[in-house]
Amino acid sequence: MNFLYCTFEPLTKAENGGCAILPPGWIHPTRNLPTSVLIMGRKGKVLIEEKGIEEETTEIEICPNRIALLIAYRQHKGKIKLTSTASYYWVHFIHPQKPVILKDTDVSRLFNNPAIIKQRLSNAALIPQQLDLQEPDYVFQIFRKFLNEQENPSYISWKFQLLFQELLIAITEAAISVYKSSLPLSSGSSLVNSIISMIADNLTDPDLSVKSIAYNFHYNPDYIGRQFKSIMGIPLGKYILNLRIKMAMKFLQETHETIANIAPKCGFVSLRHFLRQFKNEKGMTPSELRHRFQAIHINFE
Repeated sequence: MNFLYCTFEPLTKAENGGCAILPPGWIHPTRNLPTSVLIMGRKGKVLIEEKGIEEETTEIEICPNRIALLIAYRQHKGKIKLTSTASYYWVHFIHPQKPVILKDTDVSRLFNNPAIIKQRLSNAALIPQQLDLQEPDYVFQIFRKFLNEQENPSYISWKFQLLFQELLIAITEAAISVYKSSLPLSSGSSLVNSIISMIADNLTDPDLSVKSIAYNFHYNPDYIGRQFKSIMGIPLGKYILNLRIKMAMKFLQETHETIANIAPKCGFVSLRHFLRQFKNEKGMTPSELRHRFQAIHINFE
């Protein structure tokens, strides 16, 4: 199974969409387009063959309540003529760069842990080439709103793209629900899952580091670092720092704890180290962030 990685920065943009109503005898034309096509089946069955890299072929079956995807720059052609009427929603969309295609083995690394999903899909959607929707009505509603916006645009053109992004997010969420427990878990993913759990349990320990994690799992720190970054897309040390900074921000915004007390509670070895790291990451001191937050959230009766 192929999955298409669609970024929101830079933005994957919808070009146009519609509802195809196809008579008996119709067959999908042979073509190779620079846009990908997202399809949602409504009635009947349409068979399309996709020819990819190194002449590999994928058979795509469009049928009711199924999401199907035709990937840009690949040849697509119908396999057989329709014997009865078929229909589906469709939208052509443009990639900001060359399409990024992931395989089952790649996706298993993402879908088996919520922390990995949040890290790798924080600014992207991941669309399977074929997906039977368990709750199709919700996606149908978004698709209809998207097509209605195309035909009856509001005062702001950006709404068209926002609805397309909502559609991509809804399909990604549906895919996570379907695949997270069915895809095989790679050995690297198992290790990273264990590392994430260890970090969650020991984040406030100032001795927690890449070296201590490597020692705990009996691996070389470089190996641990490579495995973690290959799956999470971020260095292990940076991931730990981000979580500690996030924890510190919550203390600063929601409590009256002194900054000197907050630092060790978030796992920083010293106040000086906390101040330096916080300023590097947020571009301001902890005091400045607290004052800005308090100024914004003052309410008058």
